[in-house]
Amino acid sequence: MVGDKINPFKLTVVKFIISFSIMIILVNSIIVIYRAVYSYNKEVKVAEEDLIKLTRTISDHIELTFLAVDVVLRRAVEKHQSNLLFGGALKDDTKNNIISWVDETPQIAAMIMSNDKGEISAMYKKQGFENWMKDKNYVTGLPFFKSHEEEVDALYIGKQDDSGEGYIALSRRLNKLDGSFDGIIMAVVSVSYVTSFFDAIEKKKNTKIIIKHLDGRELLTPSILNEPSERENYDNAYFRTRHSLDLAQRVSLVRNAENHFSDVRIYTLFSIPSVLMQISLIGFGSDIFSSWYEERISDIIFFVIFMLFVFVVAFFSIELAKKVQKLRISERNALTASKVKSDFLANMSHELRTPLNAIIGFSEMLTSEYFGKLNQKQDERIKDIHGCGNHLLSLINDILEFSKGQAGKIEIRPEEFHITKVINEAVRIFDERAKSEGISLITDCPKTIPYIFADRRKIKQILLNLVSNSIKFSERGDMIEVSVKVDEKKQFVIAVKDTGIGMREEDIPIALTAFGQVHKDKTAGGTGLGLPLCKLFAELHGGTIDIESKEGQGTTVTITFPSKVVIKSKDIP
Repeated sequence: MVGDKINPFKLTVVKFIISFSIMIILVNSIIVIYRAVYSYNKEVKVAEEDLIKLTRTISDHIELTFLAVDVVLRRAVEKHQSNLLFGGALKDDTKNNIISWVDETPQIAAMIMSNDKGEISAMYKKQGFENWMKDKNYVTGLPFFKSHEEEVDALYIGKQDDSGEGYIALSRRLNKLDGSFDGIIMAVVSVSYVTSFFDAIEKKKNTKIIIKHLDGRELLTPSILNEPSERENYDNAYFRTRHSLDLAQRVSLVRNAENHFSDVRIYTLFSIPSVLMQISLIGFGSDIFSSWYEERISDIIFFVIFMLFVFVVAFFSIELAKKVQKLRISERNALTASKVKSDFLANMSHELRTPLNAIIGFSEMLTSEYFGKLNQKQDERIKDIHGCGNHLLSLINDILEFSKGQAGKIEIRPEEFHITKVINEAVRIFDERAKSEGISLITDCPKTIPYIFADRRKIKQILLNLVSNSIKFSERGDMIEVSVKVDEKKQFVIAVKDTGIGMREEDIPIALTAFGQVHKDKTAGGTGLGLPLCKLFAELHGGTIDIESKEGQGTTVTITFPSKVVIKSKDIP
């Protein structure tokens, strides 16, 4: 009868196996659910962050697009005023300018100019846009014309549907010399141009873009908003987003989720006051959870197989747990590596500034004769080292700030100084190099030149960039002249003229483009930012840059500052 007895040990083992199996199934069920919830929240969070970044990127692109168009409109207004001052003698010149602006500005599809009666006096369209405003001679009934009749000086942005295509129109008012209404100047941007950059980034996703005027008028509306439910969801999200907009970051986000993952919507809103626009993006659950669905299907298949064979593959379950642990360790290591990378980028500022601060500090100690008296030549060289160190440190600060993507504009810190001293400092830095290469470096600075009220460091950087370029593209026996004068309009004019290799006239726009290099074989590793930086710094002061160059004959770069930077001196008659 002993053999008929139930073996307590076996019963305990069975119970243990059953209990252990149930526990494993429960644990794995919890793990699957946890992974699903965790990955769900992670996918949503990543999608939100990505959509915010995308909104910023698209908004920056759109802002630059319409700012470029507005710059052209402002130039057209100025040309119109000049035409009035010359009694209308420059009318043909204005029409030619419109043709040039349309051809040279990729954002603009067409431009028109009208008189105060709404009659179109000038029109030019790019190829492919011939049907826009076809057979129309008046703009009297269009909203922007009515708006400009009432507004003294305001940029009008509105939607225009014409010939089956969508356009966003920008216009400005033209005034007579007495300030009364004299017509409008308008440029249109094709919707396809506006969305091309966005479509290139999101070509495999359903993300939609909405462009609105700050007053709520929609300039670009996706067809999906024609559906009442989508329109209602968007309007509600837009209302909440707009009223919770963080003015410091100019971006806000709202997420709506209904019963199904595909119903999840993420709405972003970015305000662009400079062009009177708001950019909204709609992210869809079908995009957000596409990879999440695949992962969950894999988890479910694995769970079913595991539940069927859990009692016979316990060992493999343990191995799987080890692999999961390794994956978690790898994920932790990846996060740690990412943090190290972030810390490295954050510490770059310190690592770059430390040696420069040491150079500046030691040069100051040498200049103050802390280690002993210096002769005149040593004292001059030490001062040059100190000046170069300070200049390089300030440049690194600007580059680091830009590389980190900090918002805001570059500020100028004007002060009163004598330009001759700055020119001499810049020339002295390159004097030895010019002599060693057999290049004559001279200056032409009248003693009666007045003081200038501007940002000393940026003026010095302009001179350093221009002189450095001239030396780089000059050969033995060539001459470089740095001159300064006040012209008949009381404008401050700085010119750097060389007799170097020069360049073709059609290459000048390339040289003024960021990272544009005309003579790549001669740049010796240059970044192509010298002339664009000079142009930027000049424009920050309200000035302009002009380049005259002929291949094989040399180059003259002229920087003209407005009369407001000139400080009247008793030395000036």
